[in-house]
Amino acid sequence: MLPSTSIVAGFHWRRRRRRYGRSHGGRLGAATSAALLVVLLSLLSLEFSSASESVSPDSSSSMSSPPEYGTDISYPMHQLRVSTNYPWLPHNNVADDDNEGGSRRPPVPPEYVDMPLQPMGDRQSLYEQIMESCRRNNNGSEESANGEGSHRCDDNEAARIAMNLRQPRSMVNYTETGYKKIRTPQPLMDLLLDFWMANRGNERFEAKTPFNIFTNSYDSPSYLLDVGRSDLVGGGTDLRDKLWDAARDTIQEWTGQRLVPSSLYGIRIYGDGAVLAPHVDRLPLISSAIINVAQDVDEDWPLEVIGHGGKAINVTMKPGDLVLYESHSIIHGRPFALKGRYYANIFIHFVPEEEDDDGELPSYIVPGSPVAHEFIARSKVVKHNSPAHEAAAQGDVRQLQLLSVGRPSSKSVEDVLDAPDRNGWRPLHEAVRSGSVDAVRFLLDRGNIYVNSRTGPGGDGLTPFRISMLEHGPDHAVTKLLASRGGVGAGFGRMERHPGTGTTELHIAAAQGNVRLIETLLPPGHVEDVDIVDELGWTPLHEAARAGKTESIRTLLGLGANVNARTRTHERTPLYWAYQFGFGEDHPSVKLLVQEGGIL
Repeated sequence: MLPSTSIVAGFHWRRRRRRYGRSHGGRLGAATSAALLVVLLSLLSLEFSSASESVSPDSSSSMSSPPEYGTDISYPMHQLRVSTNYPWLPHNNVADDDNEGGSRRPPVPPEYVDMPLQPMGDRQSLYEQIMESCRRNNNGSEESANGEGSHRCDDNEAARIAMNLRQPRSMVNYTETGYKKIRTPQPLMDLLLDFWMANRGNERFEAKTPFNIFTNSYDSPSYLLDVGRSDLVGGGTDLRDKLWDAARDTIQEWTGQRLVPSSLYGIRIYGDGAVLAPHVDRLPLISSAIINVAQDVDEDWPLEVIGHGGKAINVTMKPGDLVLYESHSIIHGRPFALKGRYYANIFIHFVPEEEDDDGELPSYIVPGSPVAHEFIARSKVVKHNSPAHEAAAQGDVRQLQLLSVGRPSSKSVEDVLDAPDRNGWRPLHEAVRSGSVDAVRFLLDRGNIYVNSRTGPGGDGLTPFRISMLEHGPDHAVTKLLASRGGVGAGFGRMERHPGTGTTELHIAAAQGNVRLIETLLPPGHVEDVDIVDELGWTPLHEAARAGKTESIRTLLGLGANVNARTRTHERTPLYWAYQFGFGEDHPSVKLLVQEGGIL
């Protein structure tokens, strides 16, 4: 076992390889087995020689390191699957083609092209078990019973992956590496231990969040000993404030920023078998600390972070250890199951203090980035400037009715219910953003209001449909209502690209299998955008193939989509991406693409 203070760039190869190696032993020839044994022995020696006693990732060491790896190896981070490109597969058996009589390595199958080597064995099965547990435990939910939640686990998982891709490159980083391990300042640790010892046994079961994919809480529930609970000894808002105050100087010194509190959560207690999916934190959780308060474990439970250098780092923690991390831009999680009775952590979060309250963006968001565009689209600098805006934003249909009936005789209904503010936002835009289907329906029915009016001082911003897609998604009642009334992204028959990624509503609809929305966006006579591309050259058909949405594929092809369109990156076809995301030759999506002339 590695020393407790080690920060390991790689993985505890010996333990995981032993677990997964047996099931594949029968596939190896004698020569290959011998070769792999030599490799494994050398890797074992590396593990024992690689432990660094430093608590900082910046420390230098002349020792060798275990195998490095990046994303999508231990757990899906940038794709909806982990690498299954195992070392024992035939195309990975290194043969010297130049040696006389040497066997020639077989070609790399399409599904393994550009896939990194998987050194940890079968990680995909664990991931699939966790996702299946989410689906199975939500089958009886109210949303599923109504037919609205059958895919919510998968939708939430896709959102986690999208956030991992989009948010880190949109954030300002304040440190070189993005993480650092230290010992918890003694005054801070004393506060936590006093609370822990006085209240241990009074923790509460954390209710399972419907469609939760961030932890495997359905199989390994967690408990919460909330420091904010006033009914516990020493707990309450005063303790929360003391914890923030005790942690602030340490994190400010590390980041070089003046900070204000944004969140504090814990003490959370994980149990045997717990897994935390790698993720970035929601905004405004920016500069953060994890403190190990107490544990009873059989082996270390590493915190895996993807540092600013793009490599996975496994950080082991003992009680009293504190990990500083830029939680808004560092992918972090615990993808390896906890082995032990419990592991108790607290999470303390801060956000940089803003010097300019009138700025368009918070200082931690990179201007011009994908998140910057979304932030601006979802916020307004000036406040609503009419009672109709206020009523629409609250979804107050009764007030909208009163305003329309009691208007001055000199004003029409449209003057009251459809007047833009200084940002070009109309009451309809506000009603859409609020998610009130009743307010949206009233405005469309009562006034002669154009369903595709756009925001912005020059009328070049977002349509109500676009706002609804950004805020609520394609399955929301407001989105469906707008689509039924002819609402589109920017204008009839055309779709507005996202300013950061180039993604359109059509890409989203294709990836989610929303055939009705596809047909709404591509009405008869207006199908010229069927192959519209995002910044990476992905068409809606690529997105449908990646997600395995057979009906989306069938609909798009029927509307004239190019079955062999190629992305700008690597020039890959929809069929290639279907294989890449785990859909084999027997999957209906793959069969349909091949039947329609799809090639790799």
